Amino acid sequence: MKNKACFNTTAHAKCILAGEHAVLKGCPALVLPVHLKTLTLSCQDLDREVHIDYQHSYLPYEQTFLLFFWETLFEGVKFLKKDIHHIFGRISLTNNIPMGGGIGFSAALCVVIARLFAWRGLINEDQIFSFAKKMENIFHGNSSGLDIAGAMFDQITHFELSGDIHSIESDWQPRLYLSYSGQPKQTAHAVNLVMAFRKAHRALANRLDQEMQDSVLQIEEALQSKKSLDHRLSIFANALFHAHHCFQEWGLITPTLHNHIDELYRMGAIAVKPTGAGEGGYVLSLWKETPPTELLPQLTPIFFQDNLHH
Repeated sequence: MKNKACFNTTAHAKCILAGEHAVLKGCPALVLPVHLKTLTLSCQDLDREVHIDYQHSYLPYEQTFLLFFWETLFEGVKFLKKDIHHIFGRISLTNNIPMGGGIGFSAALCVVIARLFAWRGLINEDQIFSFAKKMENIFHGNSSGLDIAGAMFDQITHFELSGDIHSIESDWQPRLYLSYSGQPKQTAHAVNLVMAFRKAHRALANRLDQEMQDSVLQIEEALQSKKSLDHRLSIFANALFHAHHCFQEWGLITPTLHNHIDELYRMGAIAVKPTGAGEGGYVLSLWKETPPTELLPQLTPIFFQDNLHH
């Protein structure tokens, strides 16, 4: 049993640059943290039964948030063949990651709970990733682990099912922003659509996987290149264009998503794609210049140190 020192941990939202769906076929994917969107868990007063204090930025969803937390916590202790009394104390939760948007709320939740289990001595530190991935299956069936990597790691991460997971170093931070399409994402339905597409169009599905993989490799090239900013921006934009094309071919661009993407282009974005499963949720946009002032309240910057763009 651990001592009564307070435990505190934070996981963040994630943004998938490219690799969605194809990652399940062994292709690489790129994911990076969204540091402005976080879920923090702390625990103290270990002589008390479990009690939850929480602060949530999205008031209509507070009860849903608590439901997700308790369900995940109970499933975790069930996996360990323990009971809830092994996780006692006052747990405080603060969250501003939107639920159902495709930027990793469930992954962040699983990561902070897995870290809590490690602190309580119920799992080893080196088991946090695999245990969080196992818990995320509650939300998404068979999780690839990509979202867990995005929630855990603080740098751009190259991820493959084979276990090749490493950070991507770059001295360039392109102007990347997230915006909500206005439609909740439909992860299970989107995954099923892609699975049905693969069965009906095997050759095309293989070509799309290759196109998505090429998008990942082009983004890595753009991030690591020592050529001019315009050259790197062109490569990055082309990669996002092709990643978006895959979503189109899979049938994952709904009218609402299409209209939101068109609006971002009208406002000056140079490349736009869904991030996550598709069929709603959040959209990733790339800009050459800072977006118009009237649009900024709707955008979440991925990078927010503007002096590093050049």
